[in-house]
Amino acid sequence: MQRLVRSSLKAPHACTRNRGVVAAALMMVTGIGAAWAQDVAPQNNEPAPAASPAADASAQKAALAFKILYLKQIRDINPPLSLLDIAPDDDGVAGAKLAISDNNTTGKFLNQTFELNEFESNNIDELMKVAGEKVGEGYGFIVADTDPEVLLKLSDALKGKPAVIFNVGNPDDSVREENCRANVMHVAPTRSMQSDALAQYFAWKQWRNWLLVTGPTPEDKLLADAYKRSAKKFGAKIVQELEFKYESGSRRADGGFEQVQQQIPQFLQKAPDHDVLLVADEARLFADYVPYRTWVPRPVAGSAGLVATSWHPAVELWGGTQFQNRFKRMNKRIMRALD
Repeated sequence: MQRLVRSSLKAPHACTRNRGVVAAALMMVTGIGAAWAQDVAPQNNEPAPAASPAADASAQKAALAFKILYLKQIRDINPPLSLLDIAPDDDGVAGAKLAISDNNTTGKFLNQTFELNEFESNNIDELMKVAGEKVGEGYGFIVADTDPEVLLKLSDALKGKPAVIFNVGNPDDSVREENCRANVMHVAPTRSMQSDALAQYFAWKQWRNWLLVTGPTPEDKLLADAYKRSAKKFGAKIVQELEFKYESGSRRADGGFEQVQQQIPQFLQKAPDHDVLLVADEARLFADYVPYRTWVPRPVAGSAGLVATSWHPAVELWGGTQFQNRFKRMNKRIMRALD
C-alpha cells in the first residue's frame, strides 16, 4: 500500500489544524510546563540574597515533575481485512512511553522528570472518573484517544481545572470548529487535513476528475464531505458519487472475500470517465479490495492505495530514522501513526 505522508509537525494549538503523533504531543509538555512556571513566577527586580550551600543542594534536588495521563477509549470495531493491519494492544501508548523516555533523558539536564499513567476502558463513566481523580492528584496533562463525544464530555468535565487535554486519536473536524474547547489541543490530523493533502497531490498530477466511492458508515459520509470540500478548494470535479453497499460479515465467511472482489468491477462498470478513484471507507470494510479491481485501470486513493497519513515507517527526515530505531528497540515493532 502506498501512503502519502504530510510531515509538517508543529506545536499543537487549540482549535488549529496541525499534524503529529502521541510522542510529539508529549514532547510539547516540556515547553508548556516551563511557560506555566514562568507565568506564576514572582516579579522581583531586587538582587537576590546569596543562597547557602544547603539551599543550593535543596534547589537542585527539587525537580520539576510533569504527570501525564494517557486515557484510551476501547472501541468495538470490525477487524481489518489483513492480519498485518491489526492494531497492537499498545497502539498509541507505545509512542507515549518513548516520549517519556526521551524527555526524561533530556530532563536530567533541566532538572525535570516525566511520569506516565495509563488507563483504558470501554466505560465512559469510568474514563471520566479516573480523569477527574488524576487531575486532583496533580496530573496536568491528559493524552486522549477517544471518540468526539467522549472528548467533548471530558473537556467539559475538566473545564476550569488545571489540566490540558491532547487529542491524539480523533480526526473529527467539528471538535476544532463549532465544538472547539479552550482546554483541548489537537495533535491528530483532521479529515480535512488528510483530504487536502491528497487534493494537493492530485492537483500536481493534474488529476482533476475524481470518482468518489463512499462506504455505509457515518464516518464515511464525513470523510466524503471532506473530499468534496477539497475538490472545490483545489478546482477538481467529482464526476460521480457512488455508495458501496457492504454487508457486514461476508468477508469472514468462506468465499465471502471473493464475492466482494467480484462486486467491485461490476459496481464500477458504468462509472463516467475519471482520472482517479477516491474511496471514503474509514473503517476499511472494503477499500483494500478496490486497487487493481477497477473496471478501467485508474489509480486508487483515499482509504486504500495512495493514503494520506501523519506518519509512516519510511519517514527518515528530521531525525526520523533514529526516532524509529529507538521506537523499534523499545517496543519490538514498527511505529504506527497513532504512536
